[in-house]
Amino acid sequence: MKRFCFLLMISIVFIGVSGCSKQDSYFNIQNADSITLFYGISSYSMHSRDEDIIKEISDNLNSLSFKETDKQIDGSSMFAIILSKDEESIARVFVDANGVFWIDGTAECYEVDSGTFDYRYVKSIYK
Repeated sequence: MKRFCFLLMISIVFIGVSGCSKQDSYFNIQNADSITLFYGISSYSMHSRDEDIIKEISDNLNSLSFKETDKQIDGSSMFAIILSKDEESIARVFVDANGVFWIDGTAECYEVDSGTFDYRYVKSIYK
């Protein structure tokens, strides 16, 4: 129960910090120069300016379209992916191992309608 409450608190903080703008069905990430990953309830975050990683994640997200779902996000396997340009966030997405997404600051759940998201690639970068 403590773990769930901590995860809920972290999620609320991320949503509050990330604002309320949302692209309904796609990303249009251009020229990000950094990426930050948070995983589940871990206190560790990964931050990188590696152009290849940023391009791979940006291209992957840009290729997706979404539809709303009744599935709930699994906080224990959830990644928070924050792409930034000049220290300002340009895209925020949360995704779990089951392919459930929160997009740009909303807690509405989405799943991929078209395209494929490579969760394992994100997990390998984080490790």
